[in-house]
Amino acid sequence: MKDMFDFPVKKIEDPSLEFAIELLNKILELSLVGICIYDNNGQCIFTNQSLANFIGGTKENILKLNYHTIESFKKSGIYDKIIIAITKQKIQEDIVSIHTTFNKQILLHYFFIPLTDNYLLQISYNLSQLETTQQKLMERETQFRLLFERNTDAIFWANPKTGTIIKCNKAAARLLECSEKEIIGMHQTELHPPDKIELYARYFREAVDRDNYYIDAEVVTNKGNIKYAECSSTFIQIDNEQIIQGVFRDKTEKIKMEQKLKETNAQLIQAEKLTALGGMTAGIAHEMSQPLNVIELISQKIIRKVSRNNLDNDNLLNELKNISSQVQKMATIVDQMRIYARKTDQIHKEKILVNDLINNSFIFMGEQLKIHNITVVKHLTDHEFSIYVDHIRIEQVLMNLIINARYAVELSKREDKQIEVGAYLNEGYTVIYVKDNGIGIPDHIHYKIFEPFFTTKEVGKGTGLGLHIAYKIVEEHKGQIEFSSKKDEGSEFRILLPIQ
Repeated sequence: MKDMFDFPVKKIEDPSLEFAIELLNKILELSLVGICIYDNNGQCIFTNQSLANFIGGTKENILKLNYHTIESFKKSGIYDKIIIAITKQKIQEDIVSIHTTFNKQILLHYFFIPLTDNYLLQISYNLSQLETTQQKLMERETQFRLLFERNTDAIFWANPKTGTIIKCNKAAARLLECSEKEIIGMHQTELHPPDKIELYARYFREAVDRDNYYIDAEVVTNKGNIKYAECSSTFIQIDNEQIIQGVFRDKTEKIKMEQKLKETNAQLIQAEKLTALGGMTAGIAHEMSQPLNVIELISQKIIRKVSRNNLDNDNLLNELKNISSQVQKMATIVDQMRIYARKTDQIHKEKILVNDLINNSFIFMGEQLKIHNITVVKHLTDHEFSIYVDHIRIEQVLMNLIINARYAVELSKREDKQIEVGAYLNEGYTVIYVKDNGIGIPDHIHYKIFEPFFTTKEVGKGTGLGLHIAYKIVEEHKGQIEFSSKKDEGSEFRILLPIQ
């Protein structure tokens, strides 16, 4: 291939100039515009790859061309432009549609620039590529506009210096319950409750200082309603200007559904508590009857002694102390029932000794277990330690596990019926366990025992919510509940609560 400067010029013995010429040849070769140089006879002496790519030929074939014999130049009028450029030494240009060797029509913008000694420089721009690029840009712009307008998330564009909203989409108007025109010109702090202007002004400054900023925000609508949104912001370039774009995803309905779910869950927990209390009625009655019987015996004893004038003050004081002690036992049972039956919508955590937690779980059913010849073994901790929990809810979990254990051992044919309850520390968790030697849980239903409304009990003897609610309560405490069981050997449930 000929170099651009192979035509006759005075040779200059200068290495730097030779280097410059070599560099210029490389630049022209790599140029994205088509370049061709003709000598004073019209013969092509230089071309680059771009021109070859435009017309679908090779550089070798182009170097064989002479503009005096190119028929397409004469038919299109380009030849006349070339003659004018050479004779009048003026730059000529023309736009011509040509067919490439691949039978593809392209639009070329020609410039003919006269050089010394009647040499000619031809520069060609492929306007078809430019049109394709412009078309793609227009398509992308259309896609961007449609994405902006049809996005289900509210989008706001704001001036990062002033905080003024300069553009928004239809979803933004729906979020604020007003028109797009009413939003344009608002300050970004006006999107939020008036009493929190300073807070959201600070958030905006932080968003300006960094890219990709995320917050949960309250939004006040034009009608005064409060909505909740997940907000993200980032910088975008529009017409050479930096704009801060805020995307607001409305989660008001999601929060309402979550709140409704919490309320429903609280109602289920309350219903299960009352169901459990109802199931323990016999045990509670027995627990209450014991101190009442003692009080009755003491009272009859006092009456007999009074009738015989055989009651001194010391004797009377001791008997009254016994009565007071039994009344205190009944008061403890009543208080525990009141606490247990109390409806709680939220978790109220407080410190409680693990041993107290275990003992409280047997207040309603300790005597009832004895009546059914079930031995209770409490493995209380030697050193008392506390856990930070909602003790009412965790006691509900324990009582549910104990009731299930009682049911399992009652169905067992073994005589040494036993329930063990204890606690220990293990790798950052307080573990409270309930173990029985009952009938166990068949392997094929292990996977679904925590599912709601699943029960192995007879119709009318279980709601199927006990273990499901127990699982949810432990989950609310960021803990875990797990179990192991073998048919006809028994089960062990473990509550793992994180140490705080």
